[in-house]
Amino acid sequence: MERIISKGKESFEQVFADVLEKGGYSIVTKPGEDVLLVRPYIFDLDIAAPDLMSPGRITTFTESAGSAKLFLELYDSITGQILFQSFDKRRARWTGLARTNSVTNRAHAIRGLKYWAGLLRDDLDNAKGNNAKSN
Repeated sequence: MERIISKGKESFEQVFADVLEKGGYSIVTKPGEDVLLVRPYIFDLDIAAPDLMSPGRITTFTESAGSAKLFLELYDSITGQILFQSFDKRRARWTGLARTNSVTNRAHAIRGLKYWAGLLRDDLDNAKGNNAKSN
């Protein structure tokens, strides 16, 4: 469980930084003018077939890699005033059964994180008055 949490946090930070930086946003670690404090909460994480790292050859097939919910809050980094809240849930699905393991689980997690990071980038663009969407 600790490994999943650690890897998930790492992936979240990397994916959000990549997507936001490609959208023209800087990632900083100190409060300042025009700096937002981002507080993400991922919960109800359900990994359909976690890789148990068992000895031997085991193949798992599932209809979904799993699901998760994201609650995101943005604060003014200087005043601490809450400026934005967002909630979304994602479920990795496909048609029929598919092989599921740690590699496919990670790929689906990254896809979901990119989706959420893109939503945040689009909301920031809209808040700035920049309606041009970048992908």
